[in-house]
Amino acid sequence: MHQVRQRTLPVQAVIEETLRWNPPFPLAVRRFALEDITIDDTVIPAGGRVWISIASANRDEREIPSPDSFAPGRPSPHLAFGHGIHYCLGAPLARLEAEIAISSLLRHFPALELAVPFEDLAWWPSFHKRGLRGLPVRTRPAAVPADPRPTHPGDHRHTRSAPGPLPR
Repeated sequence: MHQVRQRTLPVQAVIEETLRWNPPFPLAVRRFALEDITIDDTVIPAGGRVWISIASANRDEREIPSPDSFAPGRPSPHLAFGHGIHYCLGAPLARLEAEIAISSLLRHFPALELAVPFEDLAWWPSFHKRGLRGLPVRTRPAAVPADPRPTHPGDHRHTRSAPGPLPR
């Protein structure tokens, strides 16, 4: 995140690498074979259940060099949002939400950091989705902006009316 704070790496690169490295849904929706198929030496009979591991596909060495390393900025042909007809319609919104959230956090809390070692983070035990139980952080708020009130009695260019009483 240091590179994002220094603006030498776009936050979008971190988001894309995070989606590849740790997808929120490690498995795609199950599928059923329409006919007998053989993959390598394994026969999947017609009607057999097939699980597609997005997490495994996102770590394919034939597609991504050093797939187990977290390297934002590299080309990231991940499947976190699916592919083709099964591509997630909400993907652009999810990316935008992540960009706004991360950028806002870093802007308002420039010293944001994990409060525990990465290895101590607790994950929900789930076969279908991946998520943290919590994210303990330490932070320091950004510097307080300059006081916008007028500097002398006649200067009212930057004043605002005080809000009225709260409704009962």
